[in-house]
Parts: sequence; structure tokens; C-alpha cells
Amino acid sequence: MLQSPDVQVSCVIVCDPNTSALTIPITINTKDESIETTALIDCGAEGTFIHKELVKQHQLPTYALNRPIIARNVDNTINKEGVITRYTKLNLGLNTTDERLLITNTGKSPIILGLPWLKQVNPQIDWANGSIELPEHILRSLAISKVTFAITLAQNVKDNEPHTIPLEYRDFRDVFDKAQTNQLPPSQSYDHAIELKSDFVPKNCKVYPLTLKEKETLDIFLQENLEKGFIRPSTSPQASPFFFVGKKDGTLRPIQDYRLLNEATIKNTYPLPLVSDLLDQIKGYRFFTKLDLRNGYNNIRIKDGDQWKAAFKTARGLYEPMVMYFGLCNSPATFQAFMDDVFHEQK
Repeated sequence: MLQSPDVQVSCVIVCDPNTSALTIPITINTKDESIETTALIDCGAEGTFIHKELVKQHQLPTYALNRPIIARNVDNTINKEGVITRYTKLNLGLNTTDERLLITNTGKSPIILGLPWLKQVNPQIDWANGSIELPEHILRSLAISKVTFAITLAQNVKDNEPHTIPLEYRDFRDVFDKAQTNQLPPSQSYDHAIELKSDFVPKNCKVYPLTLKEKETLDIFLQENLEKGFIRPSTSPQASPFFFVGKKDGTLRPIQDYRLLNEATIKNTYPLPLVSDLLDQIKGYRFFTKLDLRNGYNNIRIKDGDQWKAAFKTARGLYEPMVMYFGLCNSPATFQAFMDDVFHEQK
């Protein structure tokens, strides 16, 4: 329940999303950047909300409400956030106009799209099957397709809730199963080889200093990848630096600095597709299929015996990858050969 100190306003429930919540990818467009994030669709919220930390992180412009809004829970008790006093106006990539978003703590969801948005957009939602269909003009502005929603929903389905997936998609549930990608892929003919020049001499490197947040992220990265078998401890004489770069959504991307290794690597001349050729192939067509592999490069193993060459040094020790990561100069060629083999019958 939301009310101003003087006047009753409207009933709003600000919910934390759960693992089977309906979420959609959206883009916040500002003068300086485009922020990729997600929004929870909540028919119980009579407003549109944005997390205060997202506003703070990206220094989004804010404005004072004419009347502060008291946030109340469904049982009429005052929400722990107390009073909402500010809002921001943003283009969410959902239409041509700016949306007014109330600034508060939205839990685990960066943005909540409530009943006013649902009335305006009028999406077709099947709550029984956990599916949502947006109007065509909204899909165009989001630059996504229904497949994106199918993947998002499939990722959030609990093992004991197969009924939430539409019947025609249930045979493909394992395709989107996150657990399937959290294990070491099998060795195949296109394992990534690192062929070195004859004059190569192994080189050591210094450890890059990290902030406290980066150290915490490093610990998570190492633990997760060790458990999956994607990396292992190394005694390699070759070491490349490791650091993080910030992403648009505020998270950190791990980077192995392979520049020196790449200089000593014999280049793979496997052809990459020309953009002009790709554009010629789709000329005259209206509908397209977009495929995006989860952890794409991690689906390819490093050739056995070459792992030591790609070792990277961190403040927590020296590790070598068992799967392909970004940064290796021949990774695009290896991945293209992989894709060409997978789709050779469709060409």
C-alpha cells in the first residue's frame, strides 16, 4: 500500500523476485551509456520501480516527488524502506517515451514493471505455463525474440517444476539446463591448440593489485571454475597477468592478459565470416534465428598438453585453463571451426 502523508494513493506490493519469476531483458538508455539489465514483471505492483543502488551506481538523474510516498506492505504495515521521496525518468527501450521510476530498494530485481506498465503494453501472459508474449513493436525495441523469454524461463525453472514449461518445449528442457554447462566438455577434434614459435621463451609476470571487491570476485571465480574443472592449479614456467574490467551492468569481467603469449603464438588462418557476406545472405528476409551459446568459448577444451602455455597468475596462485577463454589470439578461429562443424548440414 502506498500513501502520501495526507492523501491515500494506490496499493503497491514491492516483491522480491523468486527463482520462477517472470523477467525480461531491458536496456536503460541515457545520454552517456546504455545499461543492460533485467526487469521483474509484477502484476501486484501499481507502479514502476528502480533499485536505489542502480541509480547510485550509474549516477542517474533524480527528481523530488511533489508528495513523499509511504510504502506499506500487503498487511498494511510500513515497509522497511519507509518513505519514497525521489524518482528518475528513463528510456527503458520499451517505447519511445521516458518512464517514471520510483527509487527504492527493489530486492534482487534491478527494476520492477507493475500494473500501469502491464496495462499500457498489454502483454499476453500465461501464468500456468510461465510464458509471456509481448507486442511486436515492444519486441523490436528490445531487440530480442520470444526465444529469449523461453531461455530466461527455462533457466529459472526448478527441477521439481517441469509443468511450468509449455508442453511443446519440455523435450528441450535439458538444452537450457545451467548444470549441463557447469561441467568439463569432452575432448574433440577442434580442441584449442596453442602452437608456439621456435624461439619462444617462457615469461613470468607480476601479480596485478586488486581492490577488495575484485579480490572477493576473484575468490568466487576461482572456486566456481575449480569446481567445474575449467581451471586447475599450475606449475607452469609461463604466466600471464590476471585482472578485472567493469561491465555496463556494474559486474566485473575476469581478464587474462595474453598479449605476450599471443606474440609468440603461430596464428591460425581458419577463415572468419565476412560481415558483408552475412548481410548479403540475409537480404530480403524478414525473420531470423538467433543462437547464443551459454559460456560459448568454455564449450571448447584446451588441447591436452597445451594448458600450461595459457597459465595465469593471481594473488591466490597460478592456474591453467582446461577450457578456452577470451584473450587467446586463435580463439575466434577455433570457435568458428567449431560452429562450422556443428552447422555444416544447415549451410
